[in-house]
Amino acid sequence: MYFLEQLPGHYRADMWLGPRHLIPTVATQAQLIEELSRAADAPTRQGLLGAGVAYSSLLGRLYQDAGDVERSGHWRAAALDMAHRSGDPQLISYALTNKAMLAIDLGDGRAVFDYATAALADEHRLCPKVRVLVLVHQAHGCTMLPSGDRDTVDRLLDRAADLVDQVDDDYLWGNACRRTGGYIDVQRATAYLRLGAYQAAADLWDRLLGEAPQSVRRDNAVFWTRWAGALAAVPEPERVVQIAAAAAPIVESTGSARLRRELPVQPLPPGEWTRRPLVEEVLDHAPPEKVFVIDPKSLIQPRNEEAPLFAGRVGTLGQVPGNAIRCAAGRPPEDYALPCRL
Repeated sequence: MYFLEQLPGHYRADMWLGPRHLIPTVATQAQLIEELSRAADAPTRQGLLGAGVAYSSLLGRLYQDAGDVERSGHWRAAALDMAHRSGDPQLISYALTNKAMLAIDLGDGRAVFDYATAALADEHRLCPKVRVLVLVHQAHGCTMLPSGDRDTVDRLLDRAADLVDQVDDDYLWGNACRRTGGYIDVQRATAYLRLGAYQAAADLWDRLLGEAPQSVRRDNAVFWTRWAGALAAVPEPERVVQIAAAAAPIVESTGSARLRRELPVQPLPPGEWTRRPLVEEVLDHAPPEKVFVIDPKSLIQPRNEEAPLFAGRVGTLGQVPGNAIRCAAGRPPEDYALPCRL
């Protein structure tokens, strides 16, 4: 089928470009598939429904990546509707895991866990790839529950790891577990960060990131931002700044709201940052209008309170952009935290 032949190219483009450049093309095709499926007879309609699940899921993920949760929710729901119409248990479970993916970004851990649990209801009928996806989302759901613990997360991810080498289906969707080196450990590091196991997460990212192919711009940046989040809590401010500076241009070029959201790191007590050597990478890599100066002693917030904090010191106010926020009255200019709003 024409639409399925185009799908691998869309996945490759997404890994490189992100949502900004890909949404218009995928949206046009997803809408066309919807229209054709309403008019087609079986078995043509069955093939269109399968393609529709793949395209709607991809479009839902692209909108989610772009920060448009309303449109993402619409296409996630469309994918689940078409999956049920198809009657294919693989498609139904896949669509449910995509609903779980959106619930992660919405901060609804119970929904994440429930969607994943529902997706695993007919586990004996599911192919290994779908089971991997479901178990991974169950693990992420556990990290968001009050009762969530590292042992449970590890058990779920270990079950998924045992299945990765068995993935051999012909479905074109859901193949991140095939193409991403160390896929389960990527998920484990992400889960550890959410659980607050920062050193364990940082150690995993240290080992993993050397394996990420340089052509995967968006995926690399996702990994870097999560690595920075773990290092910020360890803390290792100089490495946080270095990683954030490397990821910043990718955040801008892809239009990924997910990267923007994940790039902020947890603020630390001011002394943890200001006792470090001078760090100029943030100023080197961020446009002047997106760099602010705050006084950590009085914890003055930048104009945009969502601006992430990165470590740094400036010796004089002359080293920072002219439109930066100045220090509080009577405060010396020697030490400042530099938040880079990306």
